[in-house]
Amino acid sequence: MKSKPIVLPGKVIIIKVQDKDHGFFARINTIVRDPYAKNRVCWLVNFTPLIPFKDWKIIDIQWKLNDEHIYGEEFTMDGIYHQLFKVDFPLEDVEEEPEVAPAKAKRRIVHGLKLVEKK
Repeated sequence: MKSKPIVLPGKVIIIKVQDKDHGFFARINTIVRDPYAKNRVCWLVNFTPLIPFKDWKIIDIQWKLNDEHIYGEEFTMDGIYHQLFKVDFPLEDVEEEPEVAPAKAKRRIVHGLKLVEKK
């Protein structure tokens, strides 16, 4: 089993379906331990699929997953294989600002004095 769970609230994951070529992105809304699970550690995972549905409505789905499933192990639902994968978004390239030569300091005129040019 992996050391860190893939399913964390607020994270975006990939849910692969049936084989490695099909799947969708989903945002994890909540993950709560199932208080009614007796024999195993189970989690109620509430997520929003990031794909369009009928009438462009946003829906929430809840799955009951075993402990090993939230760490990325393959599982089946109604005979269809699923697997959760972590999404690592690329870091933005931060453009470095070019160094600008320091501007010459403006001469300050002290009150009551006049600036005189040298001849």
